[in-house]
Amino acid sequence: MVIRVALLLALVAIPAVTQAESWSIAASDVRDVRAADGTAYRIILRRPSGEPPAGGWPSLWLLDGDQNFATAADYYARLNRFAAKTVSDGYIIAIIPPDMKRRNFDYTPPAEDDRFQGLGGAAAFRKFVTAQLLPSLGKELQLDPSRRSLMGHSHGGLFVIDTLLADPGLFRTYVASSPSLWAAPNHLEGGIAALPRRLGASAPSVILTVGTQEKGGPAGAFDGVAANRALAEKLSASGLKVRFRPLENENHGSAVLPAIGQALPEVFAR
Repeated sequence: MVIRVALLLALVAIPAVTQAESWSIAASDVRDVRAADGTAYRIILRRPSGEPPAGGWPSLWLLDGDQNFATAADYYARLNRFAAKTVSDGYIIAIIPPDMKRRNFDYTPPAEDDRFQGLGGAAAFRKFVTAQLLPSLGKELQLDPSRRSLMGHSHGGLFVIDTLLADPGLFRTYVASSPSLWAAPNHLEGGIAALPRRLGASAPSVILTVGTQEKGGPAGAFDGVAANRALAEKLSASGLKVRFRPLENENHGSAVLPAIGQALPEVFAR
């Protein structure tokens, strides 16, 4: 009986758990945009403060926003706090596909191996970005078209490279983190061969990162560092300014975190 009373008293002493308010990232905004085919994408914005500069705000367009937006927004906030003289304010615009199946389709050119199914929608997704998102958000948010950058990881990184090769003038900086080069090697080679005649007077810059532990994967014997180094050399030979950065001791899952840290200071450099 004494034990029961003591237990009841202990339970009474436990403070009640109350429902807390939802936590959100400061200076962020969420909206849904529907593509021409009816697919709904979620867009998350990290808003700058104050009035836009004369030419408009710089912007980073970030793929896989559900996984990468919070990291990018927090990193930028720290960068702006401790290195404000080196970076300018601007928008981070993250795009979130409705599900993983659609993500894999949207970010990839047609597959060249029967083992890889559900790929091939990069051209249509790029049209959605260029014909719908860039014009509408560019006008609404007062973005500088000469200071916009694109970043993606894995399949997203492949989309970045594919977009660079298809229409290099769309973005000033292309950031490809651990791109899935194994998915469409022949397609990429064709794009690289055609790249010199597609470059304008002002060629974009490229940041190419990969973890040093990235080996194997869906394509079997794939050496991520060797493949990305070879790509960097080919892009440089085509006339692009390429920064190739192997990330020590990072694997395919972890490499995107330091890649974001590598990209933001350059994307928003004053």
